[in-house]
Amino acid sequence: MASRKNTEFDPKNPRLTAGEYVRVGWNVARMCKRGIAGENVYQGDLEKKVDRIIDGARKRAEASAALSTWKFTVYATDDKGRRGKHSGLVDSYSEADARRGVIESVRAAGCRPCGPVKLTLKRK
Repeated sequence: MASRKNTEFDPKNPRLTAGEYVRVGWNVARMCKRGIAGENVYQGDLEKKVDRIIDGARKRAEASAALSTWKFTVYATDDKGRRGKHSGLVDSYSEADARRGVIESVRAAGCRPCGPVKLTLKRK
């Protein structure tokens, strides 16, 4: 069974662009070439370049992991059994966090969700 692609932000392993992959690959190839020359050949400059590329990708990923605004709709019942429709906007980093936030706020209002939370991405 295939699993769903992980779109959550991981600060340790940022997603690299095609250009960043090429630059990292080029520098790793240069390190291999220097490694063939001998064990005592200095490679610190290339390691620093690779670290800078990955740090840049990390900063870019952190900036793009900004809050997204989600439009929600959920039906809920109050303590007297009356059913009502709740809708609005919620800001969150992920869809799962938005869904949890909507359910939490509906419960805080004294209602119980009686159906699924419908979310649509409004803007990033």
